Amino acid sequence: MNHIFCFMGKFGVGHDVMCKLAYEYFDGRFPMVVKTEEDLAIFDLEQHSYLYICDLSEFRWQRIHYPEGAVVPLYFEKSDYLRLSYALDQECMSDSPDYKKVCGRYLEDELRYAESKLEKARISERYDTRDFDICMDQVVDRISDLCGIFKSDRM
Repeated sequence: MNHIFCFMGKFGVGHDVMCKLAYEYFDGRFPMVVKTEEDLAIFDLEQHSYLYICDLSEFRWQRIHYPEGAVVPLYFEKSDYLRLSYALDQECMSDSPDYKKVCGRYLEDELRYAESKLEKARISERYDTRDFDICMDQVVDRISDLCGIFKSDRM
């Protein structure tokens, strides 16, 4: 079975994580999809597995519309300190910093990814991003296991 690997996390997951997985670990064998605000991504699971950045509501939509087990959540956790530090650094580089927006985005993410919503969406596996190499190894192992790719095939 092919899969849709849904990348999610507070303050976004980062296109760089998905690109690293697609190109360095899996030699570009999975199409990458980054959803725009207007689009719902439609996947042809007869042809491919996909790497997909989405939010929790889009993940729930995908789970309803595709077979059981086809949509795989990859939920990345980042400490509040790191999230806020990164957001402040980004805002400082802006031509006209607006620190209220940082606080607003933080609070929105806290509500959007509340523990009760993660439980309702049946997301139990989490990937801790504090050690990027360990995180990548865990995600690569998960994707490899589900897609039948052996470690020797991807290195």
